[in-house]
Amino acid sequence: MAQIKTIIGIDIGTSSVKCAIVRSNPLSSEFTIIQREKCSYDNERIKSSTIGKGYSQRNVEEIIQSLQNVLSQIDLKLMNIDLVAVCGQMHGCVLWNQEMLFNSYDKINFSAISDLYDWTDCRCSEQFLQQLPTPDSFADRISSGFGCATIFWLSQHEPNLIKQYNRSGTIMDLFITILCRTKHTFMTKHNAHSWGYFNSTNGTWNIDIMERHRFPIRLLPKLVNFDTIVGKSTGKCFNIPNGIDILPAYGDMQAMMHLAFRDHQANCIVLNMGTSIQLARMKTIGFIPERKSMSSNVSVDYCPLTNEHYIEVAAGLNGGNVLREYIGFLQKIIKTFTDLELDEQSIWNKLNEIEKHETIESNVDFRIEPTLFGERHDMNTFFSIENIRFGSPSLQMLTRQLCASLIENIFKMMHFELDISQTFTHLMCTGNVFRNNSILRHSLNHVIQDKFPNQSIIIDYIDQCDAEVGCALFAHDQINEILASRNDQYSDIIVYINGQAIRPQGLLTMPAFEQVAGIVLANGQRIPPGSKGVVNMRIDLFRATPEEVPSEETEPSVTNNYYYYYPTPYASNGVSHKSGNTNPNNNNSPRLVNGFVSFVNRLG
Repeated sequence: MAQIKTIIGIDIGTSSVKCAIVRSNPLSSEFTIIQREKCSYDNERIKSSTIGKGYSQRNVEEIIQSLQNVLSQIDLKLMNIDLVAVCGQMHGCVLWNQEMLFNSYDKINFSAISDLYDWTDCRCSEQFLQQLPTPDSFADRISSGFGCATIFWLSQHEPNLIKQYNRSGTIMDLFITILCRTKHTFMTKHNAHSWGYFNSTNGTWNIDIMERHRFPIRLLPKLVNFDTIVGKSTGKCFNIPNGIDILPAYGDMQAMMHLAFRDHQANCIVLNMGTSIQLARMKTIGFIPERKSMSSNVSVDYCPLTNEHYIEVAAGLNGGNVLREYIGFLQKIIKTFTDLELDEQSIWNKLNEIEKHETIESNVDFRIEPTLFGERHDMNTFFSIENIRFGSPSLQMLTRQLCASLIENIFKMMHFELDISQTFTHLMCTGNVFRNNSILRHSLNHVIQDKFPNQSIIIDYIDQCDAEVGCALFAHDQINEILASRNDQYSDIIVYINGQAIRPQGLLTMPAFEQVAGIVLANGQRIPPGSKGVVNMRIDLFRATPEEVPSEETEPSVTNNYYYYYPTPYASNGVSHKSGNTNPNNNNSPRLVNGFVSFVNRLG
C-alpha cells in the first residue's frame, strides 16, 4: 500500500451523519482537517412507527439518504482521496438479504433491509437475558441493545422475520457493503465486542456456544483486522469515486478516544458527551481484563482499542439525550402558554445568557437522579428529583443541577475516587454537547472541585476531537504501524544506484517493487529467490534470507545501469541498512541513470 495522505472519515451516529476530509503528515502526528460536513436525521422519518414499548428501531433509508446528502456536499473527485474510514454507533444491528440488496436498476432495495435495532433498544428484559448462555469472554454479561442479544430475541420471537435475511452487521457494516458491493459482511473487534459473544483475546465469535442455543450463525459477519482493505468503492453511490480502498468499520467511541489519547495518555482521562456519555482512560500494554461477572464494579467495561491496548470505560446511557428531552419538555411548556415555537438552540442560548449574570449557589438541597434511560448495569433505575422544599428552584438552578447530576452519575459509575485519585491530573472533555454549553462546563468545574478538592486538575475542552476525524486518524495510524513493523522485519537489502539509495517521494508499493524487479530480471539480473517489496518511509527495500545475502566482498551487480548493492549486518565496511548511508568505499558504480529515480517515484 502506498503512503496514506488524505482520508475521508465518516461517522454514522445516533442523531446525525458527519464526515471530515483529513490530511495527515506521515512524519509526525500532525494533521489538517480540509473540510467537515454534517447532516442531521429527520426526527420524524428516522423513527419506526410500528414498534412496541421500549423498542428502538430506526429507518435505514433515512440514514442512507443522510449519507448521500452529507457526502454530496464534498467534491471528492478533487480531493485525491487515498482511503475511506468509517465509524459509528456500536451495539446496534441491521439485517438484510444479500441477494436482494439491489434491484434490477442497480438501486438499493430497502425492502430487503430491516430496521436498525439500535443501542438504546430495551426489548430484551432482564428475565430474557438471564436465559441466554454465558459468553466465553471477559465481557461475559450481555445487555439489551447488544447486536447478538437482539438477534437471539428476534430468533425466538420473530423467527419468520429472521428467515428473510442472510446477513447482519452494524449500520456502518451495511454502508460499507453497499459502497463496495461485497458479498460478505466484515467486522472489526471494536464492533464485535460491542455485540457480545466475542472473545477479544483470541479474536473469535463464540460459535459453539451460540450454535448450541440456536443462534442463526449464518448472519454473523466475518472478523477482520483493523488494517484490512475489505474492498474498493464502486463509484455507483455516495459520490465517492471508483477504486478507493475501504477499511472495515470502527466503533465511534474508540475512534474518538484514539484521537483524544493520541498525544496524551499518562495521568489523563477523557470525558465525552454526545448522545450518551463516557468516562475513559487508557490501560497499559499487557493489561488483561477480568471477567465482568467477577468484578465488583459492574458499571465499568473494558473495550479493545488496538490489538495491544484496552480502554477502561464507564459508558453511560444518559448524556446529551437527557438534556435534549429536558429542552423538549421546556419547548412544550412554552408552546402551551405562549403559542411560540422555539428551537432547541434558541432555548440553550437564552439559558447560557442567563448563566452569565445569575449567582451560582454552592449549596443546593434538591437532588436529581438523571437516569432517564436507565443504565446497562441497572435498567430499573429512573429519573427523579428529590428534596424539593418551599421556595421552588429557579429554572436556571434546575438546569444547572441536571447538568451536574449527569457528570456526577458517570463519575460514580467509574469509581474514580477509589482508584486513580492520586494519579489523575488531566481531564480532556470532548463531544459536541460541551462545545456551546457554558452551564455544562460550569457544572463540571464544580463537580471536579467537590470530588478532588486537594488536587490540581487541568480541564481541557477539545474542540476537534470528533469521531469522524478520529476514525480517519485511527485508520492512518493502524496502517502505518503495520507498515513500520514490516519494515523492521524486512530491512536486509537496499536498492542503490551510483552508490546512493533510491529515495522515492512516497512509499514504494509492492506492485512497484515487482515492476522494478521485472525490469531488472528482463535485463538479465538475477533477483534473489523470495524477494519481496517492502514499504518504508525512509528507504526502499528488497528482502533476502540471511543465506542469500552476499558477503561484504561482493561487488554491486551491474546490468544495463541497474544494480543492487547488498548491505548486511555482517559487513564491516558495508552500509547501515537502518540509516541508508552509502558505502564510502564503493567506487565501482555506473553513472546515475537520468530519470530512474523519477521513474521509481512514479511507481510509488
